[in-house]
Amino acid sequence: MGKGAEELEIVSGAMKTFEDLDKQRKEQHRIAMIEFRLNKKHKRKEMQTLQEQIKRHEKFRGIVRDASIELEESALPSYGRSGWRVNFDGGETSFHFHPLTRDDFDATMTRFDAELANGMSSLTKADSVFGWEILKAPLTASSLDSKRLLVRARVTKRLRCSLDLFQQALGMQHKYLTPTIASPLGCGLHQRPKVRTEVLQELDEESTVFAHSITGAHKDLYYLFQVRRAQWETQDGRRKLTLSLAVTDSDANRRSRYAEALELSVEWATEGGVHVPVTEIEENLIEVSCDHWASSESKQHVEHLMIQWAQLAIWWEQLAVLSNLLLSKV
Repeated sequence: MGKGAEELEIVSGAMKTFEDLDKQRKEQHRIAMIEFRLNKKHKRKEMQTLQEQIKRHEKFRGIVRDASIELEESALPSYGRSGWRVNFDGGETSFHFHPLTRDDFDATMTRFDAELANGMSSLTKADSVFGWEILKAPLTASSLDSKRLLVRARVTKRLRCSLDLFQQALGMQHKYLTPTIASPLGCGLHQRPKVRTEVLQELDEESTVFAHSITGAHKDLYYLFQVRRAQWETQDGRRKLTLSLAVTDSDANRRSRYAEALELSVEWATEGGVHVPVTEIEENLIEVSCDHWASSESKQHVEHLMIQWAQLAIWWEQLAVLSNLLLSKV
């Protein structure tokens, strides 16, 4: 065989090898595409099956929840089976409220008065801001949740203002000026108008039950609270008024929240209070004190609450002083 023939045979063999490799590559690609389509179809079927299982689970969970609510409510005394759905204006998560009895209300205020007498007895001066003296008690573990800290503080100052003017300027029943008992991290005083407030019950002219919904970074914070107002004269003829706010709850409401699994989407505050006594010292001089206590999740949260409580007192003073100046020019 000549040299040219040998070269031709080598080239021909190489081309045949390339053709065989190309056929093999195409066959492998075809097989891979078939496997991909089969896997994709299998995964789609698995996803559909999983979605169906989730739907069945959610449906079953809803049935169990509704049945649990009915079962819990049927076990309550007659007053506990009453109640209604509380819906906030902003579309926040609703909840079922069971009205409090007078015994429930009075029991909460008894605990509230005990906290005032005992929990606030260890206050010491911590700071002073714009003339407001800030006193703070040592942090203690919450009796309801040992992982949380209970912070107690008092903010107090004498203001050049009459008792009537202070009450008129602040409008103690105005929802935007009523202090929040608890608040999540990141929720400052500037967001106070966004706090949702619902009136739930009026036991009498001076005793009311409310609900607060406060938007948080991860979960909204809810709590039920009751308000007691009082006004009287001291033995030496000076007038005094008090505004008391106490976080409240009841077995029926706890059971409803548990049955609806509301703790999964909403954080519920279950302890805390605010006590605001305003005492007339002279005709145009009053002493204002704000006692606060609330549960906190960390020392950072404690500082957040302390700052917010001081800001509220300063805000009140600004409104009262402004009203005093305006009326003095009339």
